[in-house]
Amino acid sequence: MKNPSSYRATFSNNTDFRDKHLRFSNSGGTETSRNTKLENHPMKGYPYKRGVKLVVNPFVQGQPHFEPHVEAGGGDDLYGICIDVDDFTRTATVVPITENFKGRLLAKNTGIKSGDKLLF
Repeated sequence: MKNPSSYRATFSNNTDFRDKHLRFSNSGGTETSRNTKLENHPMKGYPYKRGVKLVVNPFVQGQPHFEPHVEAGGGDDLYGICIDVDDFTRTATVVPITENFKGRLLAKNTGIKSGDKLLF
């Protein structure tokens, strides 16, 4: 078997365990502290980069009971912001609104100032 570290022309993937100093972020940009608690919940629909609400189905005798899940929406019952989804496991990664979360808004309008209330 060829060694991926020795035959770089054959295997382009580097297999060493050094830190590559890679940083990933979406175009809007997010900042969180190291104490931020990210939660994974089953999802319904596709809530990526949207506000989500936590849905808990009431228990009814004789009916199947599903675990709590998140779906796009919110409004008065906004639970958090979905920052990532896994299509294979149907799981959403959510930053709850109780956490310290800062997002950056990219807009073409230069008249928006810090502290302005925006309606989306």
